[in-house]
Amino acid sequence: MSTSSTAIAISPDSHRLERAGRSVRQFIEHLEESGAVLDYRVSSDVVPRVIERESVGIGHSVDFRSPKAGFPEAFKDRVEAYGRALSICKQLQMQVQWKEDSARAEFLLAGEPETDRKLGLRERIWLAMQPKAYRALLALGKTLVSKGFRVREPFAARLVMIERDYHGFAILLRYPQPQGEDEAGIQATYDRIVPLIADAFARQYKIKAETEREGDLTSIFFTTHKAYVSSLYGVRPQFRLVAKRPRVWTPLDFSLFKGSTYRACKKLVSKYKKDFIVARKPFETAGVLGHSVILQYKPGAGGKVVDDSYLLTLGRMAEKLKDDYRLQAAVRRSPEANSIVVTFYSGREPDWKSSKAYLS
Repeated sequence: MSTSSTAIAISPDSHRLERAGRSVRQFIEHLEESGAVLDYRVSSDVVPRVIERESVGIGHSVDFRSPKAGFPEAFKDRVEAYGRALSICKQLQMQVQWKEDSARAEFLLAGEPETDRKLGLRERIWLAMQPKAYRALLALGKTLVSKGFRVREPFAARLVMIERDYHGFAILLRYPQPQGEDEAGIQATYDRIVPLIADAFARQYKIKAETEREGDLTSIFFTTHKAYVSSLYGVRPQFRLVAKRPRVWTPLDFSLFKGSTYRACKKLVSKYKKDFIVARKPFETAGVLGHSVILQYKPGAGGKVVDDSYLLTLGRMAEKLKDDYRLQAAVRRSPEANSIVVTFYSGREPDWKSSKAYLS
């Protein structure tokens, strides 16, 4: 009898069930912190319960009580999306039963247990010496690669905001290429799920995550700053941009040695520094080989006429500078920060095929 009990205790399913329980508890924490955004407050007595039925399988269930007006659509959408995220990154299959007065979400173990490659002593020592955010991104990146994503290795990054910057690490990724006709629908699904996958991994490591999409590139940023509040939980939209973290200053860090993209940004700033507040001096971008600058409106400026006028003026100047320096330029307005971001880049993509840049 004791032998059988010991066998159950160390069986792969019991370990997977325990890990699944942690993931489900993190899912509940996510919903609790998202209460203001989702317009639903999770009751304090909501806890995961183990289920083990032959007709269903083994896993955990979570019960939610419905408010008088019914479950908000935003809450339903978030529950469904987080369930899909856990199915991708944690091998959990979610089923939701929505009723008038309650809802039950069941998270069942799916597929065979994944066998991680055993690391050598040197690799384990190297990994242990890396910052927590780097290790978390490395694990996330390898998981996404196994699902068909193209992911670059983590790099030292900062999240640029108007009020302050947050230091951490980031990865760049591209979604799997869809084979069907509904390419836009598939891309929209990834846009909903990828930020929640990042959130699930960040919670596992007790850190904070942010996801930004620019063109066909998605940036996932991890930071250990406890004060940071992700856009998943913030009620008010805020300006966020993932950029490369500045290196330690060297004698080569003069404008002459920083390249034409930096000099183009400086030229733009020098021309319009009296008309705008330079919210951020030129900084190195993450997704393309270039630099960006943030020009914020002065107090009292705003409105459609002003927006159109500023965009037209800066757009014309950016066109001139890009021709002078033989670059590419992008100008976009950030309404949440009442500012305009101008980027000059070389037009060359970072090497996605290099073994040093690509997680395989």
